[in-house]
Amino acid sequence: MLAPTQDVDQLLTVIEKHIAQELIKELTRQLGERGLSQSSSSEKIAAGPDDVKLDEKMRETRDEVVSLVCNQATSIQKLEEELARSKEQVLSLTDELKESQNSF
Repeated sequence: MLAPTQDVDQLLTVIEKHIAQELIKELTRQLGERGLSQSSSSEKIAAGPDDVKLDEKMRETRDEVVSLVCNQATSIQKLEEELARSKEQVLSLTDELKESQNSF
């Protein structure tokens, strides 16, 4: 049997992986809604030799992606802070449980 702190660490690792997967799904969904996921080959052909339009679209796309990534980074930071608070609570409860078991 693992020590309570090892159980907590494993649980937190699973939670962190799940959060990362959900954030990737959400970012992918948001990019798709904005039509930024993947350009079709017909779009590339339609742009043709007009590099100015293509460069402008690439800059706009980059700006939108940067904005989305910044928003996601803020969300990740808030989740990490919440996760740290939860970990502290779990560790505190684990300590209380140990103390109550020792008193019997």
